Amino acid sequence: MRGHSGIKINILNLQKKIPVGKLLLSKIRTVVRQTILSETVKESPEISVCLVDDKMMKRLNRKYFGKNTSTDVIAFNTGDIAVSTDTAAINSQVFKTTPPDELLLYVIHGTLHVLGYDDKTAGQRTVMENKSEKILKKIGRTNVDT
Repeated sequence: MRGHSGIKINILNLQKKIPVGKLLLSKIRTVVRQTILSETVKESPEISVCLVDDKMMKRLNRKYFGKNTSTDVIAFNTGDIAVSTDTAAINSQVFKTTPPDELLLYVIHGTLHVLGYDDKTAGQRTVMENKSEKILKKIGRTNVDT
């Protein structure tokens, strides 16, 4: 789907943990678009977001990074982002948010990685966290289950 900004956003739902309705799909597109528009990019990127369970995330993490564990989000510089909805559901309880809000946070985080941000140091993590919170505040929390 191309918006006015020329950004193409594909979403593939391969999980059953978090119901994905029209409102959540719209919010995912919005956070990707807002994250990209918050940066200076030379061309309109194509971003693919794949919603997966922990089993699939563990396979991806093992295949591409040699880590035999699941994680919340994996992003590739090709514009592909994989997000674990299992982890979003668990962490929403830990951090007192909703699963959709956790999911959106991971999508923003993955999009920032695609744009070249890293989180290997405390300083880099802080920059990414601040940018993520700013974008979430701009679009508003989901306050919806789907």
